[in-house]
Amino acid sequence: MAYFGFYFPFLFVGMWVLIIFIISRIGWAALAANYSTSAPFKGHSVGFTSASINGANYNNSLILKYNEVGIYLRPIIFFRLFHKPILIPWKEIKEVRDKKYLFASF
Repeated sequence: MAYFGFYFPFLFVGMWVLIIFIISRIGWAALAANYSTSAPFKGHSVGFTSASINGANYNNSLILKYNEVGIYLRPIIFFRLFHKPILIPWKEIKEVRDKKYLFASF
């Protein structure tokens, strides 16, 4: 038990990498297969946003940007491993919904 403190950082990092990998395969992989991009993105930044992608929830952990081409999504640095940036063209967007918090709509 005395060695647990020594191994804890390795165990924590290993579990983090495994969890990020599983989440990327559940939610992100299908989008990345069709819409991944490696080009630098120029556009307007909305900031942090949430999304549910194929059952995987990305709560306040996505960076959202947009321009005349489409919507660019990329996870924040802590969740970026195994998640390629994606650019979804506007013609593929079918629905955009408002969400109400107290007296404001987002």
